[in-house]
Amino acid sequence: MQALAESVPDAGGVMFVPAFTGLGAPYWKPDARGLFAGIDRSTTKGHLARAVLEGVAFQIGDLLDAMRKDSGREVPVFKVDGGAAQNDLLMQFQADVLGVPVDRPDMVETTALGAAYAAGLAHGIYPPPAELRADQDSATTFTPDMPSPTRERLLAVDRERRLGAGARRRLDDDRIPHLADEVAGVVDAPDQAVAGARQPRRAQHRLHPRLVAKVLGRLDSHARDAQPLA
Repeated sequence: MQALAESVPDAGGVMFVPAFTGLGAPYWKPDARGLFAGIDRSTTKGHLARAVLEGVAFQIGDLLDAMRKDSGREVPVFKVDGGAAQNDLLMQFQADVLGVPVDRPDMVETTALGAAYAAGLAHGIYPPPAELRADQDSATTFTPDMPSPTRERLLAVDRERRLGAGARRRLDDDRIPHLADEVAGVVDAPDQAVAGARQPRRAQHRLHPRLVAKVLGRLDSHARDAQPLA
């Protein structure tokens, strides 16, 4: 993915909100959903790949900013691990977004390493924890290389889209029966006009609530997407 993202100089105006299971801190929007924004005819696979990597970095940046505000303390260095930490492009952009150095160890799978250390310490195989910590020097440091005005502009645009276009509310389950009644009423309307006072034949036109929701969702998708979360 790094090679694909590096095939373009930037994301070409495309932004990605990785809200696959909602947005956690500091937004706390569990019903938000993932989003690509800013796609046009010139968008390529490279732009999408780069936007995904940048979206991850932006989300981590929002979380670190919240930690700074809550603790009242600055973060002098950001230590990373895990599979994604092997992506140099992501790590450099992460440093640029955070405005602090990002340190990556030689062994990025630190969860597995910690489990091995714990087992080894329990059986006396490894030296004391203090000596183990001394061996965990960072192998690579990514230094911020983005001008502050550029960083602030990118962060402002990302937060606007994350709170707006990226945070769309789903069709709530508790609305489905109500929508079913509305659609059934519309279906019955011609019968009422012809028969005058005759009772609507609602039973004959009753649709499955979830089918109604699906149909309305398709017909009204553009209008509903224009409504940001409250």
